[in-house]
Amino acid sequence: MRKYCKDICKTYKAYKDEHSSGYYSEGYKRCIECDIFLNWQGMRCPCCDHILRIKPHNNQCKTRLLKQITRL
Repeated sequence: MRKYCKDICKTYKAYKDEHSSGYYSEGYKRCIECDIFLNWQGMRCPCCDHILRIKPHNNQCKTRLLKQITRL
């Protein structure tokens, strides 16, 4: 449930490109409380002040992100 979300984060919502492989590889961050990916430079969500995630939890997504980073 979005208990603390004030919907300010909707203005910073990230949109994935059709050619990109993922949000994290594009540099976007995820707020767990608001359940949204953000195009935000700070460490905390501008809406609910929770710490933003910058890496995926899933092992499969982690390895895919690592391969993309090492390829660059």
